[in-house]
Amino acid sequence: MDTQFTPLPSIVYRDKHVSVEGTTASYSFNGRGAPIEYFAKVGFDPRIMRPSDSSDVDMQKLDKRKTSFMGGAGVRFNFPGTTAFLESTIATDISGVHNGHYGEIKAAYPIRMGAFGITPSIGYQINSADLNNHLYGVSREEASRTRFDEYSMDYEGDYFIGLNGYMFLTKKISISGSVRYVSLEDDLKKSPILSETDSMTAYLSINYTFF
Repeated sequence: MDTQFTPLPSIVYRDKHVSVEGTTASYSFNGRGAPIEYFAKVGFDPRIMRPSDSSDVDMQKLDKRKTSFMGGAGVRFNFPGTTAFLESTIATDISGVHNGHYGEIKAAYPIRMGAFGITPSIGYQINSADLNNHLYGVSREEASRTRFDEYSMDYEGDYFIGLNGYMFLTKKISISGSVRYVSLEDDLKKSPILSETDSMTAYLSINYTFF
């Protein structure tokens, strides 16, 4: 399994409309917590591949897959009487790295216990061809200098489960983190540059909160 950990500092800010948490900033058009909430968001996509990290000679000849920033919009259905919600988002590359886009639907259930909280989630994400080929494809140029055959994909996605958490150390300083386990669909699994078809991404951040 490919596992990536990304420790980073961050700032947390929340009001009725604006939220900045970790690597994501969002704006709620009708107010956070509304029964049906409409929002725009910008977030960091940490998915990356560094060919130099591989011991395989041909893998080292591939182009680096860079991280990107994604921007988009979505709708969240907040279920009355509970913290559970269902969220649907569409987003596109705003950093010019791959010009791809994705759609995602997820269900989550935040559990808050004072200074500590966790949010388990489950969902599905479908990626455009540009995004899939950036992450998992083999271009004609790459095929010409490696043993890998040229490989491209259309729209295909992955299923995921996740767990976010936070813990306040003081009124202003907190630690937050996220773990996401991803299982790819069939065409993505067939990519010749993947040795593992399941992955786990995690981040850990130290936050200073402004209220």
